[in-house]
Amino acid sequence: MSADVAAAGLAQLDINDPSGTVTSSAVDQPITIPSLLITNSYFDEVTENIRERPMPWEGYQRASLITENELLMLRNYSAKTGLKDKELAHKYIDLFLGLMGKLSRMDALQYILVAFDDAIHKYPETLDYLVHLARQPETSPFAALKRCLGKEDDYLNLKAAMIITEVLNREDSRTVEQFDFSDILLWLTRQLQSENPNVVDVGVQILQGLLKVERFRGVLYNHVQAMNTLTGLIHANRSGNPQMLYQLLFCIWLLSFDGEASATMDKRYGVIAQAVAIAKAATKEKLARIILATLRNLLTLAPEENQPSMLVNKVLNLCDNLASRKWTDADIPDDVTFLRDELTERFQKLTTWDEYVSEVESGHLSWTPSHNSDAFWKLHAAKLADENAHLFHALVACLAQPDQDPTVLAVAAHDIGQFAKYYSQGKKLVQESGAKAKVMELMTHPNPDVKYQALVAVQILMSHAWEQ
Repeated sequence: MSADVAAAGLAQLDINDPSGTVTSSAVDQPITIPSLLITNSYFDEVTENIRERPMPWEGYQRASLITENELLMLRNYSAKTGLKDKELAHKYIDLFLGLMGKLSRMDALQYILVAFDDAIHKYPETLDYLVHLARQPETSPFAALKRCLGKEDDYLNLKAAMIITEVLNREDSRTVEQFDFSDILLWLTRQLQSENPNVVDVGVQILQGLLKVERFRGVLYNHVQAMNTLTGLIHANRSGNPQMLYQLLFCIWLLSFDGEASATMDKRYGVIAQAVAIAKAATKEKLARIILATLRNLLTLAPEENQPSMLVNKVLNLCDNLASRKWTDADIPDDVTFLRDELTERFQKLTTWDEYVSEVESGHLSWTPSHNSDAFWKLHAAKLADENAHLFHALVACLAQPDQDPTVLAVAAHDIGQFAKYYSQGKKLVQESGAKAKVMELMTHPNPDVKYQALVAVQILMSHAWEQ
């Protein structure tokens, strides 16, 4: 079963609601996820106030902003008689789209969008009508809805984006292929950076809905600012609201069905280390569930790329710990068993050198025994220069990351010194690659261990004449 089919649904779940559990995380098994539902108590309260608010449509008609026929339809709608059947609902959809194009007052647009969304929820078949309209540029509802995204009103923006997401979630590949995601992605990134927590909450839920659309996953993943915002929110909410953290991790899970994302997301954003740290501290089953589901996808879709990081970040140890706990969600033991079996089989095949390669390629260096073993370096130092010094350059890259973990810097500086000490051409390669300058910069690092390891490495580099 394809990844996009497996992720075809979307869960917007209360973290304390056991009925909302995702039924399977494996990319080769069916999965059942509830349909799109966006909830926020403050947002819902505003919606209800707008729905009940009397509108002075007669004034709009006197100002020639709406026609007499439009006034009559709006009066009927306000009197709760306008949505008798789905055919009439289609006429109101046409009315609302037309009014969005010619009215500019915020209160009128808010009312129209609420009525628009109410029509969709009362008659879900209306979405099929909107999909039909979206197939032709001249009738597409997206232009009018996107125009609302540019208004200076948070509610109006979010409501329009919700409706766009609902239409895109109606399965129709032609509509999705024609849709330009660039502007809504820029808008959504700004919402996720808002200082208003309600805006962020609804924005994250909209992001979940959009990520249900296969094509959007690649668009999001290749937008650096959007991904940095998403991963930054995960880091900021690790000890905060568990429901928000769950929603953010759900976005990562949906992204893990994308081939490029599953193969590179750990190297770019360190998701495995962060996921393991969250799972260790998680008290809510849903957090453990979505993390295990993501790890399973990463190992299934891109094993070669993600196995090294899973080794370094001790995912196998995490699975051993989780296996000893009692779970009400039957899928958690299944994912734990899958990960334990797969990783145990893979890790048993690794030699000490393989483990070192995995550690360096993952970028998550720690003081494992091989680093301080003279026997290891005597035997393997020259291998760092194999294949155009691929592994050596991966080691040097660990020094170039902004805000790098001090342990990673200390271990990388130490290993560069050991490479120069035990490989005859090592000092020359360190000099030519620029690694020597990077290590020397670390001699003034505020962390004492980083400073010490850099000093020792520089002493090794300076202790003998270059070998030609």
